[in-house]
Amino acid sequence: MGRFSGVINVVESLLVILLTFGIGLLAEMVGIRPVYLAFSIIFFLVGCYTIHVMRDRSKREYFSHNQIEEVS
Repeated sequence: MGRFSGVINVVESLLVILLTFGIGLLAEMVGIRPVYLAFSIIFFLVGCYTIHVMRDRSKREYFSHNQIEEVS
């Protein structure tokens, strides 16, 4: 599992670098304010969608914590 998670971390890092480069390039071509506004709205909508998925009753079991009580 260690090698697999290492590969996933590398891919995630590359995606962050590419996204940052792409946003910077877009800001150079269009302007910083429109890019900032557009990506702020996009990230807000992603957050709203995430909240919607988490509050869905059919998926509630994925986000609940089962606590196991230990007797001392």
